[in-house]
Amino acid sequence: KLAMDDIRKESLRLLKAQEIGRIGFWEKSLIDGSVVASKETLQIFGLSSTEELARIADKNIHPDDRSVVNEMIASKKGKRLEYRILTKSGEVRHVSSTNEVEFNDTGDCINIFGVIQDITELKDVEKLRSEKEAAERANKAKSTFLANMSHELRTPMHGVLSYASFGIQKFETAPKEKLKGYFTEIHESGTRLMALLNDLLDLAKLEAGKVVCTPEPADLRELSQVVIKELGAFAATKGLKVVVANPENAVGVVCDHVGISTVIRNLLSNAIKFSESGTTIDVRWIVDEKCVRMEVTNCGVEIPQSELESIFEKFTQSSKTRNGSGGTGLGLALCTQIIELHRGRIWAECSADKQTKFIFELPVAGIAEAAA
Repeated sequence: KLAMDDIRKESLRLLKAQEIGRIGFWEKSLIDGSVVASKETLQIFGLSSTEELARIADKNIHPDDRSVVNEMIASKKGKRLEYRILTKSGEVRHVSSTNEVEFNDTGDCINIFGVIQDITELKDVEKLRSEKEAAERANKAKSTFLANMSHELRTPMHGVLSYASFGIQKFETAPKEKLKGYFTEIHESGTRLMALLNDLLDLAKLEAGKVVCTPEPADLRELSQVVIKELGAFAATKGLKVVVANPENAVGVVCDHVGISTVIRNLLSNAIKFSESGTTIDVRWIVDEKCVRMEVTNCGVEIPQSELESIFEKFTQSSKTRNGSGGTGLGLALCTQIIELHRGRIWAECSADKQTKFIFELPVAGIAEAAA
């Protein structure tokens, strides 16, 4: 009798633990299809009976996670899974399930036993923590951006004001060549300032969904050659050479000419900015039936592997370039928005020999088919 009392007490404790932890068990026979389930399991699914669970068990699994659960069952191997379920009322819940599979003497699976736990609250806490950390990173990145942007805006503005002041003071006595030099400096500083403001405005428009994308047939090779010609003087000042691997091959794609030209211009100007003097920048196109890929490879600053994704985020620069040639951390974020608008993808790779490669892919058929 004492032993039976102990067993009863342990059973009550176990039931209480299952109730507090929202843990239930279930068992399904693959011979006759019968299902046994605890009260907690039924509560997790929002059901009233094991018969109801047996009838709609498969329908209770979230459609996007059903294949994962079916793979586990088909593999006939017990393991722990996390997936979503739909309760009888239609509520989405997250559960963790650990299963064991029983076989007969001939190796056939005859029974599945599982322990299931409602982890929705844990998932909510994880989501809140993740969102908090993301907000903190964004806030820190924005502070860094404001510091960089104030410097980037102040530098050309100082150029404009300083050389304009020189011109005002000396316009009566200075020779024409000197005055022309002042105007040249003002023009170059103003151009740099306008480029920064354009990046800001373009990114703001893209994020607000106010940019109208005009897809038209284009030869990516021709767009690239135009940009390479534009940046020729910039590359020459650093003794750099831009080499096109396959200049004669047409690279047809349907895209927004202005947007893709902006991407190419950003990638090439970054390559020029951060390349070692006297090195070569390689441009290559790769075309298959579905995608067009452009690769821009340069030798210079080695971006840490841990930063190859974050450099495409707004206001973010690599720790290796942040204090080097300047920049606001907007260029690659702008490229990302444009490429995503085209249903493509963009990424970076870096090797130990300081070879940095920026790559983007676009669907050959264009935006409409990629979206479909």
